[in-house]
Amino acid sequence: MTMKYLWKTQKPGERRTRLYAYHMGLMVRERDGAFTLVDRYDRKRTLGRYRSVATLYRAIHRYHLRELRELMALRIPIALIKPLPCNRPETVPHYAAMLRERRKTPPIMVIKQRRGSRYPFRLFDGAHRLRAAKLIGRKTIMANVVASD
Repeated sequence: MTMKYLWKTQKPGERRTRLYAYHMGLMVRERDGAFTLVDRYDRKRTLGRYRSVATLYRAIHRYHLRELRELMALRIPIALIKPLPCNRPETVPHYAAMLRERRKTPPIMVIKQRRGSRYPFRLFDGAHRLRAAKLIGRKTIMANVVASD
């Protein structure tokens, strides 16, 4: 089977989507009319099953944005971040267990404040993760600086 023949049988946009996935270190498998998104370097890690090329493309794009956010994350001392109150404090031990196991968690989001304020950073997202990091005794946390006052 030549590649030319394969491209004729693909759905519209499928070739572009497969190339995008390959560029992101992912692999697309097709079985029973559904697409499965798999990590190319750890083939046991399945990222999801999708019925259409459009939803598959959106999933790859979300994965790409998540990877970019993690690349831009900085390690910030917890003492420099003004905390927010937790809405559900009962979930903090769950996050603490995840952090102890060194499981991957998304970086928190902070806002850089003006000079002269008590805390240089104000928490925007990730109150439970911040409180869990304090609970297990961490001094720093990975954070994205999203804006400034």
